[in-house]
Amino acid sequence: MKKGIHILILEDSPTDVELIERHLLNDGLAFTSERVDTKSAFIKALKGRMPDIILADYSLPSFDGISAMRYAKKIFPDIPTIIVSGTIGEELAVEALHKGAVDYVMKDKLSRLAPAICRALKEADEKKKRKKTEEALLKEIHHRVKNNLQVISSLLKLQSKYVKDERCVEILMESCNRIKSMAMIHEELYRSDNLSNIDCGSFLRRLVSSLISSYGVDSGRISVKIEADCHSCKIGTAIPCGLIINELISNSIKHAFPKERKGEIAVSFHKGRNNEIEFTVSDNGVGIPEGMDFKKTGSLGLHLVTIIAEDQLGGEVDLDRKGGTRFIVRFKDTEK
Repeated sequence: MKKGIHILILEDSPTDVELIERHLLNDGLAFTSERVDTKSAFIKALKGRMPDIILADYSLPSFDGISAMRYAKKIFPDIPTIIVSGTIGEELAVEALHKGAVDYVMKDKLSRLAPAICRALKEADEKKKRKKTEEALLKEIHHRVKNNLQVISSLLKLQSKYVKDERCVEILMESCNRIKSMAMIHEELYRSDNLSNIDCGSFLRRLVSSLISSYGVDSGRISVKIEADCHSCKIGTAIPCGLIINELISNSIKHAFPKERKGEIAVSFHKGRNNEIEFTVSDNGVGIPEGMDFKKTGSLGLHLVTIIAEDQLGGEVDLDRKGGTRFIVRFKDTEK
């Protein structure tokens, strides 16, 4: 156990705090402590010096140990809390354990407190070490998946050089771009400190840059505007969104600006209330003919857009033909 631990004590009785501290000192525990007895003082203490452990009375006049523990876990999820109470019964003690307390100690049995603190800190330290190991393994998995996807993409690109039929070459390159969009997500996760979320803006910029390079687009002829206020999303959301955006941008690059026509492609990604996400891909090109139903065309790309948006994301995709082409995808993000 680390030396010189800092203990945050939620207790309205100074006498009880003195008794707790005396027991801990007698048991040879090196510590500093801070006593608080209200919600505001507890929050202020958490924002000040981070405690190694929290000792909380079950019930106080204006606050309680369970609420304090819940608040602390939002900020410091790995800090253990021990309920120290003189009135808690077995039923309430079990409830406290179910809600996240690592232990409970009765005030008439404070000889149990120092061993309980040492055990809780040891378990918290072991949990942190396990978490670091798991994160390292997960990073390695994302790295290997990214590498494998890049190998597949490179093989398809290499194969395209031996194909004479232009349509076959186009199909192979489209497949390469789809695989690249998935590989980029795993690369973003590998680079990130957060292994469950990716930076939407960073991912979109890299995806667009890759497509522009793949199609050899002259940036002076076709410009791309990206707007993303949804700062992060889960991998289960990012992959299907990335595939849809890949298809729609590719469609704009290939069809919206014929005969060296100049124009702009715009991508926006927004998260609203109740985890509702809306993203759009638009261009000011020649547009899709009025009588054409994009959901029933022979285009694999637009067919994939519909399938992924409706079946995988459980959302909807609409088309606005005013001033060019604007696809709008809406869905509720259910990824946890």
